[in-house]
Amino acid sequence: MSTEPTNASPSGDELQTAKSHADLRKLEPEISPPERRRFDETLQMKKSEAEYEKLKLEISSLQWQNSWVARLTTFAAIATVLATLAGIWVAYENFTSDQEKNRRLRNEELIDRNYNLYRTDLLQLSQYSTDGNLTVQSAMFLFKDIDDLIKNLPADLDKVDSDNDRKQLQAQRREDVGRLLFERIRSEDYVFDKPRNVEFDRKATDFCVPYVEFLQKNPNSHMNIISKCYLSLRSLTQKDPAFYQSVVYKDDGEVFPNGKDVTTFMNLVYDYQTHVWLLHESLNDNPAEAEKIKNHLHLSFCWFYGATKNDFITQKTYLKIYPWIDGPRAIQEEWRKCE
Repeated sequence: MSTEPTNASPSGDELQTAKSHADLRKLEPEISPPERRRFDETLQMKKSEAEYEKLKLEISSLQWQNSWVARLTTFAAIATVLATLAGIWVAYENFTSDQEKNRRLRNEELIDRNYNLYRTDLLQLSQYSTDGNLTVQSAMFLFKDIDDLIKNLPADLDKVDSDNDRKQLQAQRREDVGRLLFERIRSEDYVFDKPRNVEFDRKATDFCVPYVEFLQKNPNSHMNIISKCYLSLRSLTQKDPAFYQSVVYKDDGEVFPNGKDVTTFMNLVYDYQTHVWLLHESLNDNPAEAEKIKNHLHLSFCWFYGATKNDFITQKTYLKIYPWIDGPRAIQEEWRKCE
């Protein structure tokens, strides 16, 4: 059985569309040329009228923009923006001002705290000889703490040249520390017959930089300390001259012979040596006082040998100052200059 293709019947919509097209084709012959012109003219007129209305609207818009109301509206918008910016600026200024006030307040607190700690440390050091509870180890801690407080001194932000002012204040405080320690140690009630007082001076020359700086700037001040050591050495060695004349020591600190007061004796010797050597070093920084310093060094030699009569320790102490003192005979020759 064979099948043949069949044409599908058009739908209702397709039939309606075809009918509308056919009706339009029927009307076209009925529009005459004159009517078409009139139609075109009417259409052109409508377009012109539309463009005219558009132009009138644009002109009206321009007139509005140029009117005082429009300008006032524009100015109001600008004023609003400016007011907003001003508000932001004021808020920022207030914020930065508060930050600066807080920073300065913290700076003042740091300065006050630094000064209070510095003053407390100085007070404790000044009471060392009378306060038996303050040990040499405590004094060493105070030396370091004072040094740190001076190094970390905050700059005063209220000063115009705060950095230079800070440096001047640091120098002044170092001067004050050195002077205070020196005045305390050379005072009459600070006696070197007490071993702890000698030990304090030794630690000060080892660990307190301001103290050494003060002594080197004022080299004659060494003689005040040296004279205290001399008086204590003379008083101690008179108890047993032969014993102290025979004392020797090694570079590692070992001492022979050992005796009851040999530690006290050696502490005085070490302190004496330190100040003599510092006095000798001050020659380089004080050329104008060279002659006076040399006289002080010679006097210190006379004092030391006169108190100890110890050839070995005398040579150890003065060989770097007087290279020709290389034995007992040379020491005796130098000693005769003291008479």
